[in-house]
Amino acid sequence: MSIRVKTLTPISYSLKVDAIKKKLARFKDCDFITNFYRHFHSFRDEHSGISSNFPWCCFLALKWKFSNIENKDAKSMSYSDFISIVNRIYDLQSEASNLNSENNLVLGIRRLMINQFLYQHTDKFNYASLIRQYIWYGDDLYFNDRFFEITGLSLSNYYRMASYFVILSSINKRIDSEIFPHKLFILHWVPLIGIEQVKRFYDLITVRPEGLRNFMADFKLNKNLTIEYYEDTPMLRKPVFLAEDGLVVLSKKILKAGLVNLVPEILKSHFKEDYKVAFGTALEAYTADVFSHYDYGFIRENDIKKLYKTHGLDGKSVDFLIHEDDGFTLIDCKAIEPAPYIKTTSDPERLRQRLKSSFIKGIFQGQHTAFNLLRAGFIDDCKKKSIIIVVHRDHYLSTGTDVESLIYQSLSEELIQEYGGIPISLSRVYYITIDGLEHLLGMCRAKNISINQFIDYCSECDTSFKTKKASIDMHMADFLPEGVHDIKKIKDAGDLLFRNITDVIGDGSKIWQGKVEEYMKMLNYLRA
Repeated sequence: MSIRVKTLTPISYSLKVDAIKKKLARFKDCDFITNFYRHFHSFRDEHSGISSNFPWCCFLALKWKFSNIENKDAKSMSYSDFISIVNRIYDLQSEASNLNSENNLVLGIRRLMINQFLYQHTDKFNYASLIRQYIWYGDDLYFNDRFFEITGLSLSNYYRMASYFVILSSINKRIDSEIFPHKLFILHWVPLIGIEQVKRFYDLITVRPEGLRNFMADFKLNKNLTIEYYEDTPMLRKPVFLAEDGLVVLSKKILKAGLVNLVPEILKSHFKEDYKVAFGTALEAYTADVFSHYDYGFIRENDIKKLYKTHGLDGKSVDFLIHEDDGFTLIDCKAIEPAPYIKTTSDPERLRQRLKSSFIKGIFQGQHTAFNLLRAGFIDDCKKKSIIIVVHRDHYLSTGTDVESLIYQSLSEELIQEYGGIPISLSRVYYITIDGLEHLLGMCRAKNISINQFIDYCSECDTSFKTKKASIDMHMADFLPEGVHDIKKIKDAGDLLFRNITDVIGDGSKIWQGKVEEYMKMLNYLRA
């Protein structure tokens, strides 16, 4: 029976997708976009926000609509027609996931949830993420030169305008679609950075509605695959429509996520390994700054390697070691984001293969470091020990225990074979994003507890199905619901990005008095 289900479900899924695509082709493009905008202009449930509108289904409908040709006799599309198609896509979920035939139900649910998390990031998260990136990239010639080489836009100007756009789009929280007049960008930004840089920003983030079909052609699949149901929308690359009236944003959630994703994606796609090395260095330097901000004493990798040499030891090391009164925390930085395939597959073997070279490698590096430092007598075996692996973006595998139970069943066996035991329990190995690390350290200081005391709390909760969380961030939200303030470095960088802009906003109309003709030329140039 299970073999039959696995064989037939993709066929039925494909047939239903074809039927939805044919239905979409019967309606006019302009009506579809109008209804899409209307759908995001209010929330079906105020408490749940835009998630209650099934945005992932809407963006998949958008992709399918503009990956295929509109019928020559296309008819008008009503709002009820639009909702009917969104509901049909939502109903595909059971066949796309096919949880009945999953070898591991948790991995099947995992990919169901990932593309929904995209719509749940807060405005504070998106703004801080942009500022954090500016700190990493802004003063480094490597990142600046390569970004300008590809885009013709300076990194500083990108982050200034992107941060402005995030704040501007966060003012009206009761809607998720909005039109932003061109005059805002002319009045507020041309005096500061010039029309050419504003135009470059436009070119980078916008697509014309009439050019949407050509844009989607790069993302069209040759056949219907269930993984497409879980993929991020291509609109993250171009989250804005360029129109006569202004910049049309179908979803401000996608706008903000797209602005946050854009620079790392451009640099990674063009410069690959070189970028990874440069970003790894930047991430480690920033992590050290975060430790210093919260007054954590730490030992760097070079000093750990010196301890190795003194005691005749060798092998890999984590990037940092923090020693508190009750124990030790080993911290390793991995400058990685989950590749699209990592977010869309539920196959444990393929996940293991894809994650082993870096994500899982952090576990082995942490265990090897602990093993060596225990042998050297630098770590007291009687004290608490934990490993924290810092990543750029969440991979939605929270702990070493999760890695073993879900995708790497032989992990404990391999560690025991290598070290004669497991130096640090896998239940005390946690993955965390860089922003999560900031919150963790700030929370521990606010609560006057050690890192290992909080890991005690997390690992205890995660032993029970009732109290287990999908990430360490969720534990922190329970432990300190009010959260922590951003570190000083983020506040200072934010102030730097907005230097002079408040004066221009206040005096914008005065600056352009008597310059109507010049203004109109710039307006037409941005629209072109």
